[in-house]
Amino acid sequence: MWTCPTCNKTFKTASHYHSCYSLKINDHLKGKHEKIQEIVMLLLDYCKQASKYELNVVKTGIMVRVNANFLSIYPTKNKVSIEFQLPYITDIFPVAFSKRIS
Repeated sequence: MWTCPTCNKTFKTASHYHSCYSLKINDHLKGKHEKIQEIVMLLLDYCKQASKYELNVVKTGIMVRVNANFLSIYPTKNKVSIEFQLPYITDIFPVAFSKRIS
């Protein structure tokens, strides 16, 4: 494990690329439409089913990880984009993009 000396975030590999910038969820959602905030909070509530997870809230989004990032939430003014990992490729609506990574 490697810990960034600036922000104290831990990663599996040394000198892992990351952003030391960090926010609180409420600060990240400030100014976003109420429905956007509601969707993000529902997604995060669902993540509580994992026994141990970490949140990394940065300027562009909210990353959820258990050992590795498994969900990225990108709330904007009028939409929420999410990225997540599946063990297969799919193009079933509302999936907009699918890519094999391993």
